[in-house]
Amino acid sequence: MKTSEKLNQAFNYFKESYSLKMGGTQTVILPNGKGRYFDDREYYSGRGEKYNSSIRHDDKGEISISRKNYSDFLKMLKKLDAKKKQAKILRIEELERYENLKGQGLYGIVDGGWTNFIELSDEERNGKYFDAERLAKTLDISISDCELLNSNGKTYVYAKNGTGQVVNLWHSDTSCNNLSITVDIDNGEKYTEMLKGRDEWVNAPFAHIVGQTTNQNHFVC
Repeated sequence: MKTSEKLNQAFNYFKESYSLKMGGTQTVILPNGKGRYFDDREYYSGRGEKYNSSIRHDDKGEISISRKNYSDFLKMLKKLDAKKKQAKILRIEELERYENLKGQGLYGIVDGGWTNFIELSDEERNGKYFDAERLAKTLDISISDCELLNSNGKTYVYAKNGTGQVVNLWHSDTSCNNLSITVDIDNGEKYTEMLKGRDEWVNAPFAHIVGQTTNQNHFVC
């Protein structure tokens, strides 16, 4: 990070808030002797100009920053910079992984801790679309089951894979969220539970508007 950028961040970091609503002034002075004057006084305009003479401002004067506080700030800045560089490296690796799998006709599956996510591109997440054929190949399920995820409401899809296990797929309402597909596998426990209330899903008001279909393994709200 350039020295000028560090100084700008330091001045803004140590700048104090004002006790009066119309702002005030202050000069932040760093241990290296460099300082910056802030004039944040606000005034009325238009018909309110007549009250400007009675406005009170919080004039703080000089605010000297101790060497220790400035040193702590620089350490924090260094850590943040390292995190940004690491995030950039991880992002490059993520893009390379995505393109490599795409070339094989597959999607990546990311462990999110509490569940797993299909690794979509930014364009897919923001555009709210996915490649049903690639997803089907990735999870070893039918393309038609994957296409059920195209409903725009909060969607649950249950599909059997080649080994007879049930793949549980879910995404939130895409009318107010970007597309994010979660996935896990079990022996059908979740699907069996959902089937108990199947009629409520199919007969719910506006079910057809959010994308509910007659497919037994498709639930939308």
